Amino acid sequence: MSHFQETDSRMGVKEFYAGKGIFVTGATGFMGKVLVEKLLRSVPDIGVVYILVRQKRGKTSKERLEDLLSSRVFDVLKEQSSNWMEKIKMVEGALEQPDLGLSEEDLRHVSDEVSVVFHTAATIKFDAPLRESLDHNVVGLKHILDVARKIKKLEAFVHTSTAYCQCDRKHIDEVLYPCDFDPTHLLEAKKWMTDHQLELLSPTLVKDMPNTYTYTKKLAEEYLRKEASDLPITVVRPSIVGAAYKEPVDGWVDVITGSTGIIAAFGKGLLKVMKVDIGSIADIIPVDMVDNLIISAAWITAVDKPSSPLVYNFTALPTNACTWADLYSILTPYLTDNPFDQLFRRPYGSPSRPAFLYPIYHFFSHLIPAFVADLMLRLTGRKPQMMFIYSRLSKALNTLEYFTCNRWTWSRDNTEQLWSLMSPEDQELFNFNLHQVHLQSYFEGYCRGIKEFILKDDMTKIPQHRKQITRLRNIRYMFNLLVFIISARLVYLKSELARQIWGKLLNVFFKWLQFLQLPTQLLKI
Repeated sequence: MSHFQETDSRMGVKEFYAGKGIFVTGATGFMGKVLVEKLLRSVPDIGVVYILVRQKRGKTSKERLEDLLSSRVFDVLKEQSSNWMEKIKMVEGALEQPDLGLSEEDLRHVSDEVSVVFHTAATIKFDAPLRESLDHNVVGLKHILDVARKIKKLEAFVHTSTAYCQCDRKHIDEVLYPCDFDPTHLLEAKKWMTDHQLELLSPTLVKDMPNTYTYTKKLAEEYLRKEASDLPITVVRPSIVGAAYKEPVDGWVDVITGSTGIIAAFGKGLLKVMKVDIGSIADIIPVDMVDNLIISAAWITAVDKPSSPLVYNFTALPTNACTWADLYSILTPYLTDNPFDQLFRRPYGSPSRPAFLYPIYHFFSHLIPAFVADLMLRLTGRKPQMMFIYSRLSKALNTLEYFTCNRWTWSRDNTEQLWSLMSPEDQELFNFNLHQVHLQSYFEGYCRGIKEFILKDDMTKIPQHRKQITRLRNIRYMFNLLVFIISARLVYLKSELARQIWGKLLNVFFKWLQFLQLPTQLLKI
């Protein structure tokens, strides 16, 4: 059943946003940056875009705004517009504070001038303490809703959730599911409970959910369902948000979390094996398409005024998706031909199969090389670091294991219907059609984006980087031969036939070293 009006008289998406005041939370985050950039670039005559910025990690709100405006995400916009910065107005505050901690003047401007609210801010730390997750993901939502009620001409409020907020179900529809726990009761209890008491209660509350992040996102949806029926609410649930497909540039990414961390670790030769269900979908979707859906969802909410909140699941299509095993097969040849700089090992590996052997694979493929590398660093007077890096990598992989080892299905009726209601011009300008994504091109662009925007490798030195691949391959061959020779040497002590074979193998080994033209010092071993 369609939730949308049957009419051909709707104004277009771009037309709707002309002159509109916008309020964005999470604008300094990965998805928020792309959202702000997209609105300013695609709707040049948009009104003021208010962004909520707080002090963080020793930086003032003003300093964080300067960091945002200097981000390379705005490079294309800078070439197209000279006055885009004038449309951005920072309001200082924090989600955890009533009325977001806004000054009276800022609150007045927001309530008088804003028409659309995009709430993209959240803590995405899977292992955050329950109190921290509640403050960011539920209390923050409560406070932004309180501000939204003061906005005089509010037309749409878009809450960015996650496709995994109902991951205790195997099939997830586009509905706000009732929760078995009232979030308002927990918010009240949180006020008098100590951190220790809350953490003791956490396992009982989280139960079938894998972490505090998904649990508090689930509570946030329940809060919307019960407490925000008076507002024009819509909910967008993206799965794993990855690099941009096309906008602002192919492969743009600037945070090394989630899928980006996996690809970066694989490309550096750090990640050789991970625990996955090799038949499950690597549900990674482009950030620019997520933001285009968010923008379009606000538009249809404002022009159609649905009687109840609409939910949009935005996940990989069964007909156009790759498994984790497929992803490895795409990444390996590309990263071998276009390697990152300063590799630890060659970018080559595969998901563990079967999964119960993962600890063995992890020990031989990760821990032993890390131990050897740290030993070499110590012997050369440098600080060992590889065991520390692998401990962090292992922690990240353990956190992601629930999502790489399970399978879900999602309905996408609302998302597909929304696409069908848009004009061809709006579909081109605010494209979120995953049918059009060519997966190999997307993940190759993803790798380029990591190389250029995160690792900041010199893109003109790829030929030199390829030499690292050759050198690391030769080291690997030498290591394998050395292990074999040592093993053969042990047998040599016990058998005349083994001594003859040993001599022949040693002769072949030295000829192979000469063929590789390795330094003569190695020939004297």
